[in-house]
Amino acid sequence: MHRPGSPLENIFRYFFELVGPNAPKITLKSQSLVTVKLGESAKLSCHATGQPTPKIMWISPRNYVISLSSDKFQVMDDGMLLVKKVILADEGKYACVARNSAGDDVKNIKLEAELQEPFINGMKGRSTTKVLAVSYQTALLDCRVEGKPEPRVWWVTPYGHSLPTPYLGGRFQVHRNGSLELRGVRKTDEGGTYICKASNSFGSSTLSYPVAVLVFPPRITNTLTSITRVNRGSPVKLNCVATGIPKPDISWTLPGRTTLVPHNRFTVQGGIHMTEEGSLLCLLALPCRPLSHSPFNIIISEMLTHSTILL
Repeated sequence: MHRPGSPLENIFRYFFELVGPNAPKITLKSQSLVTVKLGESAKLSCHATGQPTPKIMWISPRNYVISLSSDKFQVMDDGMLLVKKVILADEGKYACVARNSAGDDVKNIKLEAELQEPFINGMKGRSTTKVLAVSYQTALLDCRVEGKPEPRVWWVTPYGHSLPTPYLGGRFQVHRNGSLELRGVRKTDEGGTYICKASNSFGSSTLSYPVAVLVFPPRITNTLTSITRVNRGSPVKLNCVATGIPKPDISWTLPGRTTLVPHNRFTVQGGIHMTEEGSLLCLLALPCRPLSHSPFNIIISEMLTHSTILL
């Protein structure tokens, strides 16, 4: 019978037909413990023989099947498992399973992180990161801590107050992952420094956050024309769009020196009011007396008769 393929493949296939399938056998089972420094990658080997060629899969310490490639894990072509940037949560027993139609074999490897001092956001010792906060908004100061034994984490405010993890009170919340949430940033927070501290029996680290507060003064962004012409009886809308941090309050001053603000229900001649967005609506049903010193004009036309509202 003709057997396609190389001579070696033909011999191998012929031998396989004679002896039948072989259950997988994992070699080098003596590697049962792998230690690694936090933040570095760990290599867990798993090589198996058998016919047909066994498929390799890995089971995590949380008892789920590890995908071939992800942000945390990668299974190499030779069956090795690469655990990237090890953190304390990656510790535990990993199981390599080699399987084919004839059976399976299992190898257990324990992954442990070495004892070491804490580091914060990947940095050891003293470090500083400037933070730009927006006035009246919420600022989140990150503090991801790794170390073994598991470090104690706390924050120190510019006012000398110590905030444990977790914490909730006033404008401050310290989350379980160590991050500090600063609510309602104020201009008085400018120049203050918030410090994240981490400590265990092997040492300590600190991360300082000097705060700069961003404030934008109000600025009217749309163009206001000095004269607006409309027909008598027609409504007119004057838009006023402004930006700023914190969000500006918009008000309008009418010819009679009456000031309109949002939520103000006051109307002039039964037809002028202000919208929630800051626009001025003028329903011109009656003639209005002009004021020469006002900066904006509304000219109402009817045949050859002209009257003017100065806003």
